[in-house]
Amino acid sequence: IVYTYRARRRLKIAWARIWPSPGMALLFAGAVILFGFVQFVGHEPLWQSILGDSYVRVAKLAIEEFIELIGYLFWLIGSIEYTYQARAIAYKEPVPLAQRLREQRRRLKTGKF
Repeated sequence: IVYTYRARRRLKIAWARIWPSPGMALLFAGAVILFGFVQFVGHEPLWQSILGDSYVRVAKLAIEEFIELIGYLFWLIGSIEYTYQARAIAYKEPVPLAQRLREQRRRLKTGKF
């Protein structure tokens, strides 16, 4: 926690880089599935009210475990995707800020000349 507080500026820059990535979106989706949706699906009174007398606990457990597996699969795919993206960013040749701004102005510039 202390390191995070001391390096909060670097953390903010890193978070801004990784958040719009597809890998991070998959990690977030997996967390939503695992921490939110599975708890809702695994609620036994819900299954008993839906199925009534034909309620079988094994079916509920199988479906709950399958949904957890999907959440873990999202985490795995998101981690792999993020790793490839981070590697691509690390090996990318850095471009100075002045050059990026100049290129941006040239793209936005309109007119005769």
